[in-house]
Amino acid sequence: MLLLSSVFTQAQFIHSIEFNNGFTINSVVNKSFQYLNTYEKYSNGLASAINLKYLNHNFWNLSSQLSYMEIGQKTEQEGIDAITHIQHTYYDILYFNLISFNTLLEIKFPTKYIHASLKFGPRIDYTYIGISDFNQLNKYNYGFALGGGLNYQFKGHFNLHADYIYNWFAKELISESYNTIESHTINNPAISIKRNMSIMIGFGYKF
Repeated sequence: MLLLSSVFTQAQFIHSIEFNNGFTINSVVNKSFQYLNTYEKYSNGLASAINLKYLNHNFWNLSSQLSYMEIGQKTEQEGIDAITHIQHTYYDILYFNLISFNTLLEIKFPTKYIHASLKFGPRIDYTYIGISDFNQLNKYNYGFALGGGLNYQFKGHFNLHADYIYNWFAKELISESYNTIESHTINNPAISIKRNMSIMIGFGYKF
């Protein structure tokens, strides 16, 4: 490890490390009751990330980001059971916590004070929240990230920056399935993330 660290340092392999915090804007699509009723809910949540930039050049570099994102929301409503006529509280759980990892190519547009960038690349996600009601949960997902950023470099090693990333998901979070319990069929709807955007600001350290 010391040898590799020495080699990377000499080659200026690692350029900087950044710590970001912000929020997500997202929408979750629920295709319920055998696709007879499809609805979309918009919400926002927290987002945090650590970003490592490397292979730095004047007009481009690579970056790898590990982030946490809150997607969707949990709602509740009152309803009456059709058989027992007893009032119940029903929870509509469309709430997912994601751990996301991406590797992006950043195209830089440097100016005297602020450096703008356009970034894009692949990503992979892990849904780690326990959702026992959905037995067709796809815990692993993948997709594509596209975004941009602004970076202000102080004299020395520190910088301030703002990032915007749009995340595209390749698969539905939950595949539709049917369970039969005591002669009753329970439909687990297909649920997918239609839109997910993260907006974060933070600080970084240049090696």
